[in-house]
Amino acid sequence: MAVFRKMLLIGLGMLAMSAVNAERGSFVKSIPQAIPSKNLFQVNIDRIDAEQPSTFSTNLPVKPGTQTLVVRIEAAYGLTNMKDVVEVSKEMTLEVEAGTTYLIAGEINPDATSEQQRAGDYWKPVIHKVVK
Repeated sequence: MAVFRKMLLIGLGMLAMSAVNAERGSFVKSIPQAIPSKNLFQVNIDRIDAEQPSTFSTNLPVKPGTQTLVVRIEAAYGLTNMKDVVEVSKEMTLEVEAGTTYLIAGEINPDATSEQQRAGDYWKPVIHKVVK
């Protein structure tokens, strides 16, 4: 009888954990610090589906499904060959899964020409990491 009770409790615990995982929210945030060796820099997330997120939160909630983010590169000015950099916002589409956090970064092209830098074509938004 004790073995059956233990198995029942374990089964109920697993069901409860599944429910908790299904209820967990999804989030998007910038990488916490630049990774210059990979040409990745932090971004500001200015819009999530045309709505301005809270400026006080680093984990921004997003709904499961297709989401459109507007992001802006935070610091590309430290690269020595980037003299004509113009700050531009870029859109990215994200397929959000429930209970998942997405770390977003700006990937710099360190070989961008002055013309590309002035046009804002020296970087693109990327998903650096997905945490489930």
